[in-house]
Amino acid sequence: DEIDLLGYALPEQSWQPGDTLPLRLYWFAQQAPSSDYRIFVHLEALDGSSKVAQVDSDPILCFSRTTRWEPGEVVVDPQELPLDPSTPPGTYRLVVGLYRPDTLQNLAVSDAPTALPGDRVDLGEIEIQAR
Repeated sequence: DEIDLLGYALPEQSWQPGDTLPLRLYWFAQQAPSSDYRIFVHLEALDGSSKVAQVDSDPILCFSRTTRWEPGEVVVDPQELPLDPSTPPGTYRLVVGLYRPDTLQNLAVSDAPTALPGDRVDLGEIEIQAR
């Protein structure tokens, strides 16, 4: 009940192994967050069995902490997800969420049409094409 994910932006383009996905997340602080949460962005197999890319960071490329967010504030949070050059071509799911770094517990996802088990939000599918 502290933070909402309002939306995201990812340029429409072809992605290839070795590229970096420039994701922009839009967060809304319902109230001042009680803890400094970390953001995770994963690119995983469609069945959730494996991750091919992952980044965990503080918001705004590690330049902000969630406890600094003010109630009612919209936070534009650029994230960069590097793809390993050995990433196999295919279709993957882009997943995002927040967690407590002291416990590694994901924050509960509620009222989201694209929530996945493990309190993650499905942002859609990404196609990785061969070089």
